[in-house]
Amino acid sequence: MRPDGNRCTVGQGWSDAFPEAVWREAFRQASVGLALLDPAGEPVATNPHLDALLGPGGTGLICRAVKERLPESGDAPVTVPLDERIAAKVERVEHADGACYFLLYVAPPAGNDHLTGLAGRDRLLAELLRLLGRRARRDVQLVMVDLDGFKKINDRHGHVVGDEVLMAVADRLGSTVRPEDLVARWGGDEFVVLLDDPAEEGGAAVCRRVREAFTTPITTRVGPLAVRASCGWVQARDGEAPTELLDRADREMYGEKRRRRRSPRIVEQRGTDAVPVMRGR
Repeated sequence: MRPDGNRCTVGQGWSDAFPEAVWREAFRQASVGLALLDPAGEPVATNPHLDALLGPGGTGLICRAVKERLPESGDAPVTVPLDERIAAKVERVEHADGACYFLLYVAPPAGNDHLTGLAGRDRLLAELLRLLGRRARRDVQLVMVDLDGFKKINDRHGHVVGDEVLMAVADRLGSTVRPEDLVARWGGDEFVVLLDDPAEEGGAAVCRRVREAFTTPITTRVGPLAVRASCGWVQARDGEAPTELLDRADREMYGEKRRRRRSPRIVEQRGTDAVPVMRGR
């Protein structure tokens, strides 16, 4: 909807010379989840933020949710619950050639990081306070993860590529933990995994899986990039404050980072390009 109250029409308001590639890039880089739906409500395109929010079954979820709830011509955007966590808005848009489409958009749940869809700093701290303050004491462990050399990726390839890496990192971290564990972006290229009453191996096992998750390069628009992660884990102590627990985990992680800097650097040949692959212990 435009500020003057008139409904948006796709294809109007821009010069004919305005490149379609810019539309596509704006759609992909938007800080909210977006899907373009055909006249029947079937998704024809989704952006990475929506994919991160909804997961692999997102397309089917959208189809089931919006069926028979698409706005008619002249209607205001409708709110459609996608699941118990997320509600989307669906707006009718009309192309200049008369074709009708729908735009679905959804913001990450409150307290989540807008780039990766993971829990943000405030949500992590609130959950830490809850777990550390409960009466029925159970084990609480925290894993701190930091990317090695991430600044070089931003400096060499730009922040758009850096954001692609961070979103891929979020996906890989999510695959290393249980559904009940909380994965958060602490800031920049630092991530935290909060384990509530983990299995016997707990944080040590998560750290092993994290290292294994980064043995293959991450696919980006500039080609595959080798990314390595250092991590350290700690177990909460009685009476410990969240900041103290985070500080101990941070020190463990940086100790691991120093040890990994002394590990061998192996260069694998992939085609004509040499891809540096960092091997941890």
